Amino acid sequence: GIFAIDAIISYKSGIAKEHNIDLVPTFKLTSVPQIDSSDISILIGNSLDNAIEYLSEHKECQPKISIKIVYDKGVMDILVENETKSPINIHDNTIDSAKGRWHGYGLKSVQNICEKYDGKLFLTNKNNTFLFNAVLFSE
Repeated sequence: GIFAIDAIISYKSGIAKEHNIDLVPTFKLTSVPQIDSSDISILIGNSLDNAIEYLSEHKECQPKISIKIVYDKGVMDILVENETKSPINIHDNTIDSAKGRWHGYGLKSVQNICEKYDGKLFLTNKNNTFLFNAVLFSE
C-alpha cells in the first residue's frame, strides 16, 4: 500500500522475470514510514539491480531473490537475499569488484541514504548467500 515500494518492486519483478528469476517479496508495514520515496526507491532498486545482475551472470545459482521489508515503530529494515556461486569479497561494507571504475557507486548512494536516516547498511555473505540489509530510522 506504499506507492514507492509497490512501484519499484513491481518494476524490478518484471526485469527479474525477463531473466527467469523469481522475486519473492515479504512485507510487514505497520504504518507509512517517514522516509522520502526516492530514497526508498534507490535502496530497493539498487539492491535488486545488483542481485538480478549477479544471478543473470551465474546461471548455476538458484534464480530467486527474496526481499523482506519491515517497518515498525520507526525502524525500516530492508533485507535482500540471493544465492552466490562462491563467497563474495566484502571489505569495509563494500564489494570488491573487477567491473570497472564506475561500478559500485550504487552502494555508495545506498550508504549515504542509510546515514541520512541514522541507519546502517550491512553486506554479508555466508553459506553462499549474499545478504543486503539496510536499516533506517524515522519518526
